[in-house]
Amino acid sequence: MSTLNKKKTVQKDEKRKGNIIRNKILSNPDQYLRSVDRKEGDMWIYKSGSMLYKHISYIPVFSNNKTTTSEPILSKCKATDKWTEIKFKPDLARFNMTSLEEDTVGLVKRKVVDIAGCMGKTVDVKLDGKKIPLKSFPDLTLDNGWEFWVIPSDGHFRQASFVNGIATVKGGTHVDYLTDLVDFLERVENPKVVQRLLSLTHPKASKDLTGGSTKRKGIINIPKLEDATRDELNSEDRTLTLTEGDSSLAVAGLSVVGRENYGVFPLRCKLLNARGATDEKISNNQEIKDVMEILGLVPGQEYNSLIINMLHVLWPSLLSIPSFLLEFRTPIVKATRKNPIEVLLFYSMEEFKAWSAGKNKKGWRMKHYKGLGSSTSKESIEYFKDPDKSIRKYHCLIDTDATALDLAFNKTRADERKVWIDDYMLQNSINEEGGVMQVSDFIDMDKGHQERMEGYQESMERYQERLEDELEDGMTSVSHFVDTELVQFSAANLQRNIPSMVDGLKPTQRKILFTRVYVANYTCYHHGEVGLNQTIIGMSRDYVGSNNIPLLQADGQFGTRRGGGEDKAKARYPQTCLSGITRYLFPFGDDICLDCKNENGRFIEPTWYTPVIPTILVNGSVGAGTGYSTFVPNYLPSDIIANVRRLLKDEPMIPMIPGCVGYGGSIEKGTEAGTFTSKGIIKRIDSKTLEICELPIRIWTEDYCEKNKNISTDDDMVKLKIVSIDELSEEQEAELLEKFDLITTFSITNMKSFDICGRIKEYKSPEEILQEYYHVTLRLCEASFPSQTRQGRVLDIDKWEPSDYDQPFGYLLSVNLNGVSDGDFNELCDMKKKIESELERLK
Repeated sequence: MSTLNKKKTVQKDEKRKGNIIRNKILSNPDQYLRSVDRKEGDMWIYKSGSMLYKHISYIPVFSNNKTTTSEPILSKCKATDKWTEIKFKPDLARFNMTSLEEDTVGLVKRKVVDIAGCMGKTVDVKLDGKKIPLKSFPDLTLDNGWEFWVIPSDGHFRQASFVNGIATVKGGTHVDYLTDLVDFLERVENPKVVQRLLSLTHPKASKDLTGGSTKRKGIINIPKLEDATRDELNSEDRTLTLTEGDSSLAVAGLSVVGRENYGVFPLRCKLLNARGATDEKISNNQEIKDVMEILGLVPGQEYNSLIINMLHVLWPSLLSIPSFLLEFRTPIVKATRKNPIEVLLFYSMEEFKAWSAGKNKKGWRMKHYKGLGSSTSKESIEYFKDPDKSIRKYHCLIDTDATALDLAFNKTRADERKVWIDDYMLQNSINEEGGVMQVSDFIDMDKGHQERMEGYQESMERYQERLEDELEDGMTSVSHFVDTELVQFSAANLQRNIPSMVDGLKPTQRKILFTRVYVANYTCYHHGEVGLNQTIIGMSRDYVGSNNIPLLQADGQFGTRRGGGEDKAKARYPQTCLSGITRYLFPFGDDICLDCKNENGRFIEPTWYTPVIPTILVNGSVGAGTGYSTFVPNYLPSDIIANVRRLLKDEPMIPMIPGCVGYGGSIEKGTEAGTFTSKGIIKRIDSKTLEICELPIRIWTEDYCEKNKNISTDDDMVKLKIVSIDELSEEQEAELLEKFDLITTFSITNMKSFDICGRIKEYKSPEEILQEYYHVTLRLCEASFPSQTRQGRVLDIDKWEPSDYDQPFGYLLSVNLNGVSDGDFNELCDMKKKIESELERLK
């Protein structure tokens, strides 16, 4: 062994005979070692009673978590070799891995860069043979004190800190101490330092935001503003109603409450999240500028977002005024019955579910309201006649409210927001018996899954604690609104946009499949028809890069590969029906075993279907909701079916590569874990002409031609010609692919879906999805066996007894005697044989 010192450090050791327990040596070293003092001296090795002194390389090998040491390898080395090399091969099995995962590799790379930043001036640090081009962090070790830098941010707090050369990515008390100092300087020593720094980066935006007056100036001309008619005196008695989009509801209500003290302004689009937004972005937002002008306000020193959030960020002092913040609530559900006449209004789904639980809803008619536009003018006037029912008052903002708003809107708290939503969805996954459906009901879980399930109880407790925040006196707090209603919207947004692992469908797709297009009237869909039209079109597309197996059959123009589906006809023109193959993917025999939802007293679509192969892998999925997004690429049905058959035979699966039916290019594994490259095809026709026969997957023809103006196409197929005036150089195919942007990269590191328990889960590979799908559907098939055998029962009329069958036989009186013939009898006999054959197969 050699080191960087001229003299080698050794420890003089004496062997003791017999077996000495390793733990005793470590706990009592002085009992077994003559000395543990470090001494400077030349390396020597005691062997066979003689002393050897040479330039020697000493290589021991440790294994089994360093519990086993092999005989060292001794060899000669040069006198100039003064270094120590340590090689490490990870024990993947010990870490439950088959290969180094992407996050682990990323962590190792980060540590190497940290080493370079701390030791780069004296040590060359290399990663994969390449030197890290970083000598040190700026003057990191000038002296024994601290050095820190403050720079303008893009709107929210960020930090990069090191302690003793170790990155503290989550900050810590040392970072809190420094940020407190900055806050102190801002408030006491130089209160304008932050504004001056920000004005250097966004001078115009800062001026636009702070240059206005804090008082309204006369009549305001803002489109669609229905302003209060009363003069400026006693303006504190006036109320501004902000509505979601154009709505006649609030305007109709003015006829009841009058226009003197009430004004209405419709917000034309989703309001900007002001929390963390820059001055420039806020100053360019027309909605916020209009509200500022109507109220005669200018923003404060901090920025944060969406009506309450916007008020808290830009004008926090307003929320300290008692009863300043009021919410005019319209019903979500209206229940009516004629005999006796009764009308019930429900302002939250929790209220409606509590009322409808276990109630006989016969004779009741339910109306679901999507938004203000769902209410009639008559209903609008009724709301304003009894405003105390509709108006909800909020208490003044306190610290817990500010914390709740920050959790919901702060971009830097995305991980905490996911836990917040997961807790809510867990609470709502409790079944009617009071238990929680477990994944272990369907599959054998490993230790990691078990730990995850154990953590759910803690999540439920956290959620219940937040629900106890409801205040008395008919008033509520902002934190309660965030934790009960905003989180409900966030969860519903996720459920609409993230598919289920079991059938690969989102709720709208499942409703369409269930009703074969006539959706809204039969499955209680309350989110508008535009979304349904888009979903139907998406399920019908069959061009390369869309669906490998479209579940609906297109009859009309649903879009092509040329425009990536954007060249579709208007929704009223194309027609569609169920594809012929769909019923083979979703067998009729499974329908009786599906768990159908119950809404308004009638059964609608099932919670999920059970396809014969995982359609989430067949057609892929893309979606984004609050806190989560997902991308699952398409896989070839032949590869999926082959792996399903391997699972049925208890054989290991073969790793699958994404693929699209009809794609002529190639899809290969990328250089990094979880990445793939898609390559098009380019051919040389002659010395001046090239022809592109295939584009990378999901690169649409029109977009590609728009980006490359010198390329032309004659039809919808991918057949593009490149004609040059001069002779084209003899470049290789790989160079041509790179030159003409015919190589794209995508990853499978964001494959998320709802598992069978209705919780978001991330899958590392398509094989993991297929494995879980296999166990789930296998259990469901076993559960469906008794039902299918009952359906396949054939009665022997000679042995039949009336007590064997208690159903009425009145239908026999309506049988047409013309249908009683030898041919019909033979047809029934053939059907009987088929049923008996199917019954034997099931057994």
